[in-house]
Amino acid sequence: MATKFEYPEWLTIGLVHGYKAGVTVKEMAELLLYPEASIRWKLTREGVYESKTTKRKQLQEIKAEQHGF
Repeated sequence: MATKFEYPEWLTIGLVHGYKAGVTVKEMAELLLYPEASIRWKLTREGVYESKTTKRKQLQEIKAEQHGF
């Protein structure tokens, strides 16, 4: 069973603000000694992190709309 990492409210707020300010998931993980996957999961749950796949898919949809597809 995987270790569960606790995210108190103050830490969650700090992660969200840091991510919005440009701090990478890797940097936060190294600082907090948390796995990157755990931090990505938390930021996703908070509605601020989007995977590269999601961003790519959105870009493709925008380009298709611009070309009338």
